[in-house]
Amino acid sequence: YVTDGLGHKIRVINLATQEVTTLAGSGQALDVDGVGTLASFNQPWYIRVHPSDGTAAIGDRINNKIKRVVLATGVVTTVAGFTTAGYAEGNGINARMNLPLGMVFDKAGTYLYFADFYNQRIRKLEWPTGDAVTGTT
Repeated sequence: YVTDGLGHKIRVINLATQEVTTLAGSGQALDVDGVGTLASFNQPWYIRVHPSDGTAAIGDRINNKIKRVVLATGVVTTVAGFTTAGYAEGNGINARMNLPLGMVFDKAGTYLYFADFYNQRIRKLEWPTGDAVTGTT
C-alpha cells in the first residue's frame, strides 16, 4: 500500500505482477469519506498499516485529518481532525491539527502516533475511535 500524494489516491502494488490499482481516492483534491473512488483526499502523504485489524491510517495532509481505510473494501472514514488547520486536543473532529505527517502504531495497535508538523508536536490518538487526541512538544 502506498500513497499517491499528488494523485490524491491510495494505491495497491501487486509485487508479483507489478500491477498498480487504486484502493481509494477519486483523484480530485477534495475531502470526502466514502468507498473506493467515491472517497477523496487532498494530498494523502503517509500510510501506516495497522498491525492486526485490516485497516490503515492515512495522513490526509492538506485536509488536516487522519483517515482510516479498510483494506479489504476501500471504505474511508475520518478518524480525527477538521479541514481548518489549527491546534486543539479533543476527540475525533473536535481535534485540530496542521499538516499531519509521519505516523506509527504502538505494538498493540491501540494508539497511533503522528507528527503534527506546523504545530511542532508529536500527537497520539486512540485507534480507531480518534478519541483523546493529545500532543507534546
